Amino acid sequence: MPSLSLSNVFNAPCSQSFITTFTQQPLKPNHTLESIIHDSPPSIVAITQEDQHILKLIKPRSWHEYFKLFWRHSRYHKEIKGNLLLRRIGLQVPEIYETGIGLIPTSHYDYLGFYIMENLKKRGFETVLDYFRDPDLSPAYRQKLFASMIADLEKMRKHLVLFNDLHLRNIMATPNGEIAWIDTGVTHFHWYSRKKFQKKFRDSVSRLINYYDDNLLNESELQRLKALATF
Repeated sequence: MPSLSLSNVFNAPCSQSFITTFTQQPLKPNHTLESIIHDSPPSIVAITQEDQHILKLIKPRSWHEYFKLFWRHSRYHKEIKGNLLLRRIGLQVPEIYETGIGLIPTSHYDYLGFYIMENLKKRGFETVLDYFRDPDLSPAYRQKLFASMIADLEKMRKHLVLFNDLHLRNIMATPNGEIAWIDTGVTHFHWYSRKKFQKKFRDSVSRLINYYDDNLLNESELQRLKALATF
C-alpha cells in the first residue's frame, strides 16, 4: 500500500495512503514529491523526488466522486482509460507506471487517487504552446508541428474520441516534430451517438480556436481547424 508524502511541497506535514491498482515497474512503496508543477481545483501535478517522474493527484470536486470510484466512472479512471485508448488508436501518450485509489479514509483523505507517469521533458518534450510563442520558431517547423496535431485529431474524429480539454498546453512536442498528448481525459462515443459526438467535437475545436486571444494561431491554422470540425 503506497503512501504519498507531501511535506516537501506543502508547509504542513501531510500524507495519504492509497491502494495500488496497477504497477508496471518496481517503485518505492512511498513517494515523496519534490516540487509542484501545477495546482488547480481538479488536480495537482508534481515531480517525484526519487525518480523525477510525473505524479498526478486527482481531487474530488464533490462527494459523489468517491462513489464513482466503485463503478470506474470517476475522473481518475477517465484519465487513465483515456491514456490507454489514445495509445490504442495510434497516438503517443506518457507511459503510466503506477496507479492507486484512496479508499482508506484518513485525517488527510484529500485525493481520489493518483497515477505516476513518464516525465516527457526527460525526452526533450515541451508544450506546443511554448513552441508557438517562441519568436524564433521557424515557419517550417511550426507547419510540421501543426500538421502532426491535425493528423492526431483526425484519428480521434475517426474513432469517435473526444479530447475533453483541448488546448496547446496538453499537447507536447520535441524539436524534431514528435508530439504527445497529456491530461488524457477523453470521451469515447458509440456509433449510435455519432450525431452527439459531431456536435461535441465541433464545440471542442471551436473552444480551441477561441482559447487564445493574442493572435497565437494564424489564418491558415484557423482555417484548417474549422475544416476539421466540418462533417
